[in-house]
Amino acid sequence: RDHPLTLAILVCVGHIQYVRGDHVHSLKTYMASLALARLHFGDESQQVAACWNCIGVLHYVMPTGDEDIALEALQTSLHTRHALLGDSHIDVGTTWNNLGRIYFHKAKYDLAMESYCEALRIRRACQGESVDVAATLFNIGQVYHQLEKRDKALSLYQEFLKLAKLHLGEYHRDICIVTTCIGQVLHELKEFEKALKSFQHALRVGHVALGPIHAEIAITLNKIGNLYYETGDLDSALKIYHQGLEIEMAVLEPGNANVYVTYTNIAEIHKQRSEFQKALEYYERVLHLQKKHDDNTLELANTLSSIGYIRHQMEDYEGALEVNQECLRLRREVSGDMNEDVASTLTHIALVLLKLERHDIALEALAEAYRVRIAIAKPDTRDLAFTLYNIALIYHHRGSHDLALRYYLSTAEVEKLALGKAHRDLSITFYNIGQIYYQRGEMELAVAKFNEALEIERECFGPDHPTCARTLNEIGNIQLQLGNVEGMMNSYTRALRIYRNSGMNHERVLVYGAKLWRFDVVHPCAAPVA
Repeated sequence: RDHPLTLAILVCVGHIQYVRGDHVHSLKTYMASLALARLHFGDESQQVAACWNCIGVLHYVMPTGDEDIALEALQTSLHTRHALLGDSHIDVGTTWNNLGRIYFHKAKYDLAMESYCEALRIRRACQGESVDVAATLFNIGQVYHQLEKRDKALSLYQEFLKLAKLHLGEYHRDICIVTTCIGQVLHELKEFEKALKSFQHALRVGHVALGPIHAEIAITLNKIGNLYYETGDLDSALKIYHQGLEIEMAVLEPGNANVYVTYTNIAEIHKQRSEFQKALEYYERVLHLQKKHDDNTLELANTLSSIGYIRHQMEDYEGALEVNQECLRLRREVSGDMNEDVASTLTHIALVLLKLERHDIALEALAEAYRVRIAIAKPDTRDLAFTLYNIALIYHHRGSHDLALRYYLSTAEVEKLALGKAHRDLSITFYNIGQIYYQRGEMELAVAKFNEALEIERECFGPDHPTCARTLNEIGNIQLQLGNVEGMMNSYTRALRIYRNSGMNHERVLVYGAKLWRFDVVHPCAAPVA
């Protein structure tokens, strides 16, 4: 068992196990090889360094591996190889490349780039334009891609393809993978037609190299689905996602994260189409798998949040409340109270409570969300404005006009900072401020705010949008209260014209005086000319 020849045999067995994907047994074999290498050659030997390199790689590729152990093993291997072989030996280059993979996975991109560049220098000097050089070029391209330096990433991916086709031929697994990466970069650069052609070419290569039922084919299909989704072709996206899902179900474990992602993508399309029952079905499949296979509490919370939204849209408010409360518990458990996701969940809970007419509890949830957002975020975010706006709505509903006005005015200030002075959200807030002034009898202030809302509405929607008619109607009512007959008639008539041109019933124009009247009843001779 302790003969030096046994070491050579063990190393060969470990390599065969690695190639066959039997990583658990491969690791055990290499650990036994390490013990023998130390016994016969000592710690500072090429044999020991080779074992450490293989052990590091296995800890990197195994789902149950330990990245910290992988990093330590590879650093040990590099130190020994560098001391024995110098800084330009091919084995040193291999270890540098493996170290780069660990740093990349740990999101330490500067260290990954440094490691890959050393590997590239050594491999080019020792091997010329080899397959290993191509692999390192691809790895550097991935770093640039992650850093959003897409032009550099694209150039390196294309350089990889040139070398890989020379050595591996046109139809190889690696060609499929990198062509998919090129498609992804082009997608991110919004060059959608080029991206689609790249993805489709990757599929053709993959079908030849891997067969039609393979995980890499599913990955490429899902990226095509993402492209169709972003370009608004939801029918094609849904069809492609289902094709990818069929392959994933055939070749991946049920708990694989790619299955979750595809289910979620399908659910998102159904949600956008307001097909809430179908969306709920897919989100609940994700939830079932996550509870069974995944210990990522935050991902579980995210799925619960989506289910809560769907149940809200389906008017299952009690169900939405229950799910969102569970989501809140998990997010607090992982991230603490001072977290944007916690604030978002509190806001969602408040919106459900409003539907259930539990206004006091809703107000408490919104106030807590406001405290969190003020503590952790800049004072100019849309989420903060949304929280303030809903607090104002509750006070408005209660008839607490002073408090409602205070929060509406705060909402408007945040919206101006976060969204600019011509955003539709700001027009809604101005409209509500106008209503508050109207209800308080402050007519001049009310008409000023309605006019501000109208100006933004015209800019956002165009002057003939029904939203503008609604605001003109309010302005007409105020002019009536002020005794401005000309202004009143002008506003009512313009509102009527917009409604009729939009194919909507002119009875929408309502006159508020001592009684509630339809405009065409009060002024029958004026209505037809509008």
